[in-house]
Amino acid sequence: MDTRERILTAALDVYTSHGFRGTTTRRVAATAGVNEVTIFRIFGSKQALLSEALRSPAGADSIGPLPLDVRDPAAALSAWTIDCLRSLGERAPVLRACIGDSAERPEVGEAIAAIRRSLFSELAGYLARLRDAGLVRSSVDLGAVAGMLAATIITDATVRDQAPDILPGHDQAATLYVTVVLTALGVAPRRAAVTPPVRAPAPPSLPDATGA
Repeated sequence: MDTRERILTAALDVYTSHGFRGTTTRRVAATAGVNEVTIFRIFGSKQALLSEALRSPAGADSIGPLPLDVRDPAAALSAWTIDCLRSLGERAPVLRACIGDSAERPEVGEAIAAIRRSLFSELAGYLARLRDAGLVRSSVDLGAVAGMLAATIITDATVRDQAPDILPGHDQAATLYVTVVLTALGVAPRRAAVTPPVRAPAPPSLPDATGA
């Protein structure tokens, strides 16, 4: 790991434990094992350092795309929601620190805003594809539905490790969230294909008792 990466990792660790106010360049330098002057030479300021440190670890770049195929919305949305919950959940301490500082430090709040935008963009695009395929009621506000699920995912990922007794497992939670979304959209659940029953072959006809 080069010096830049060591400093970024140290800054994230210090920030997660101490928040913005407690994250001093001196503390970061000590954690990274570098001179404090090195931090200013590479990043210029504490604000610039934290902005870069939070850009990727906060999780916006870990959100994968929803499929172009809209044949099974329940399966696609559930699988994507599970991935988001797990990926963002791994960053829960960082997310909580960002949320706590976002009111006073807009540059820190940008990390959370980037996640919201990424989630919303993927969901809005997918819901638009459902609408274009004729699967959504015309009166539904797709933006409101996308925003609702995006906010739910962020909230779940942020608090799950602190309130495991009030939230079901990732799979069950994703199913519940997606069911609410599909109900709001008016999307009927996909029905399993019906396999016709297999009929036993008719028994061979017996010869007539009269021999005719």
